[in-house]
Amino acid sequence: MRGTIALDIAGRLRSLRMSRGFSQTVLGDMIGVTHQMIQKYEMAGNRIPIDRLEKIAEVLEVPVSYFFETLGPVTTTDELDAMRSFYADPMGFRVARAFIRLPKQARRAAVEIIESAARIQPAE
Repeated sequence: MRGTIALDIAGRLRSLRMSRGFSQTVLGDMIGVTHQMIQKYEMAGNRIPIDRLEKIAEVLEVPVSYFFETLGPVTTTDELDAMRSFYADPMGFRVARAFIRLPKQARRAAVEIIESAARIQPAE
């Protein structure tokens, strides 16, 4: 099992890359690695060397600290599995992409709407 920090960085990388409209191939070309390596970084299969993370941050126009800002601890295997499922689902990335574009003050409302919708039990 990968550590929660590695998973958080991987998820932030993928979400940010997609929000910028870059394919894995394009980002890889810009930082000097293959698209397969970008895929490994985004799935937390390989750790990202700090010098490479600096280059990624430069290309994606964020400070390196962006990758270390935590949204809260993930502490259980179930939560880690849920994160992996979210990032593997194309709808999850649509949500992440839209969320990144929201102004900070609107993010709380978006989270409350999603949490409320998650509590609704579907009719059986």
